[in-house]
Amino acid sequence: MENITMKLSTIKVIRLLLFIVLLLNSPLHAQDHYAFTPIDCSDGLSGNRVRNIIQLRDGRIAINANEIVSIYDGTSFQYFHYNKSNIIPLNDYGGHHRIYVNEDYIYIKDWYKLMAININEERFEQHLGVTCKVT
Repeated sequence: MENITMKLSTIKVIRLLLFIVLLLNSPLHAQDHYAFTPIDCSDGLSGNRVRNIIQLRDGRIAINANEIVSIYDGTSFQYFHYNKSNIIPLNDYGGHHRIYVNEDYIYIKDWYKLMAININEERFEQHLGVTCKVT
């Protein structure tokens, strides 16, 4: 009887050791496969220093980097370069860089200036035709 009990104990120990070995060899750590892919200049992004990222209502992503707004549709970028003709003066706003989006526009405001990109026509607007107080 003692011999049978010793054999059962040995089998339990062997099973426990086998379980531990299998557990240590299984990939319990974070896998190298990610649900996202990093995007940088080599992929077409206008710069590696990103100031803002915002999702548009149609699912595209607007990325503001290096005085350029890049709109990413999942496969390629479209670029909107800042220049003096794109700037709408904001006399009452001396704050830091902000980006906003609605159905028709991406608004970028920074230190006494505003830029507006018409999302539907994919171009900068030089005049919005409205007067409002910016806070």
